[in-house]
Amino acid sequence: MLNWYQHNVRLARVWEKGELEWELDYPGISKTLVYEKQGKVQGLINWAYHIHIGKTKERWAWLNHIAYSDLSSSERIRFINSLLCYLKNQDCVGALEWTKKYYPMAPLYPCHFFPYFRSVNLLAWVFNPELNLQNIPDVYEAQI
Repeated sequence: MLNWYQHNVRLARVWEKGELEWELDYPGISKTLVYEKQGKVQGLINWAYHIHIGKTKERWAWLNHIAYSDLSSSERIRFINSLLCYLKNQDCVGALEWTKKYYPMAPLYPCHFFPYFRSVNLLAWVFNPELNLQNIPDVYEAQI
């Protein structure tokens, strides 16, 4: 389900079988909620838990992978609302989506997501000197 990102960005990781287990479910760090229809997984939302430290320590969910292209608009909204109810029960104070735009964003807005008012600069280090990232404006990257 996540390999379709390669069709939405110019540089994307293609996941091999067996690579995603730790990414999608790592105790205390990452978790995934799935949407099933007729016994088949039709959608998933993955997040990582982050503790934001200020005057108090607060638990947030940073959305990492979203795949729900096989769901209708109303199913996507119900799925996102189910996620938010689950996160509230996990003592999260909020959920953050990074506007990655690999997936339809419209279902997030009825669920009370709103655009973040600041921009985030992403930096990358290239370890392979033969890899040229010139003219690559969008990259599928994982937050974890």
